[in-house]
Amino acid sequence: MNAFMIAAPFSGGGKTTVTTALLSAYKKRKKEIVSFKTGPDYIDPQFHRKITGNVSINLDTFLNDENTIRYLFKRRITKQSVAIIEGVMGIFDGFDMEDERGSSAYLAKLLNLPVILVIDAKGMSKTVAAIIKGITEFDKNVNIAGVILNKIGSKGHFSILKEAIDKYTNVKVLGYLENDPDFKISSRHLGLMQADEINHLEKIIDKLGEKILKTVDFSLLDKITYIKYNKPTFPPFSVEGKLKNITLGIAKDEAFSFYYDDNLSLLEEAGAKIRYFSPIYDKKVPAFDALYLGGGYPEIYAEKLAKNKSFLINLKEKSEEGLPIYAECGGMLYLSKGFKDKKNRFFEFTNFFDGKVILTNKLQNFGYVEVETKNDIHFPAHEFHFSKYISEKTRFLYTIYKKRNGEIVKKWKGGNIKKRVLAGYPHVHFYSSEIFFDFLTKIFKKEINFDD
Repeated sequence: MNAFMIAAPFSGGGKTTVTTALLSAYKKRKKEIVSFKTGPDYIDPQFHRKITGNVSINLDTFLNDENTIRYLFKRRITKQSVAIIEGVMGIFDGFDMEDERGSSAYLAKLLNLPVILVIDAKGMSKTVAAIIKGITEFDKNVNIAGVILNKIGSKGHFSILKEAIDKYTNVKVLGYLENDPDFKISSRHLGLMQADEINHLEKIIDKLGEKILKTVDFSLLDKITYIKYNKPTFPPFSVEGKLKNITLGIAKDEAFSFYYDDNLSLLEEAGAKIRYFSPIYDKKVPAFDALYLGGGYPEIYAEKLAKNKSFLINLKEKSEEGLPIYAECGGMLYLSKGFKDKKNRFFEFTNFFDGKVILTNKLQNFGYVEVETKNDIHFPAHEFHFSKYISEKTRFLYTIYKKRNGEIVKKWKGGNIKKRVLAGYPHVHFYSSEIFFDFLTKIFKKEINFDD
């Protein structure tokens, strides 16, 4: 089969653009495509899915151990697959200086995959060879098999760059993408705009696919990314029957869209019947046994959410009556009294928890964290938000740690608890901890009441 990692020296170097172009091109070539994203990002997989029509899977080597990563990768692929993994940040950027978990390089080594390097070569000539040579020699266990040059000014520019790379490195030059303003994808405070929010995205995707088919040598790409197919391994733990007869409602609309597909599939494997609802458009909470409120952009859609009064009132009533709810980040925000934006406007939300949420100008507690609960459950997680939760009365289940080079550099409380509701900023990959998943199933089955 063919499988490879797309990586770059730094964030914003063109990984998503080139990955989008390659996925589009392989689809035009009628290939069976399986896509993945390195790390915890929710938005890039939306672009993958928009192109392929298939789910895109997060592979995060901090949130999951090595055997779990191999399982999550191998169970999605076949001998006919072209598997493309989009990297994260710079190729060697991981958890910290002493721990390479979370990095593109670490994942590529773990899965024994060749790496296709994307270089933003705008305004560059011979220096491009120095960058590539430095990356290839930094960790010789990483197989840098080829390079695609991004933001190329002309065919003449590409020829100069290729000559330098061929002379000073052993990396295959596969081709390029030209510097085209039509390829730019807009960003906001949590990263790229979501796929469904971008006008004419289909046209951008189609154009990228057409361009890269003309400027990249796919026969060479196929040759250097051909790897041995290995059969799937066994799952890290069994969940069969743990959520039997539970109908689980999952919030899904413009405001709530951040879910790991493997989380949803694990819930289904446990027996849950998943149904979707919209806090923006539904007038009442449907008749579910439990709810999962994921992250997303409730701050962007605060006005629409606040105007849907009947849903907010009904959700608070059901929460107070003991409806089990698990909420992450944006979901936690939605269960608060309300949200204050940068213009000092306040939008009333569910008012189940007594705290208020304020949007700030900088990231709060950004990155990988470790979480402990009062009942000795420990699991890794990820936080990425610009808001603060402010409360003097909310009870918290979590103690959250931020570490650097093995030392705790910050510690704080989180994980709001009340009735049968657990809500917090940390995003959790359910495969990261069997104990946490069992705890979650007990909440959904009404076996836990935090007020008892």
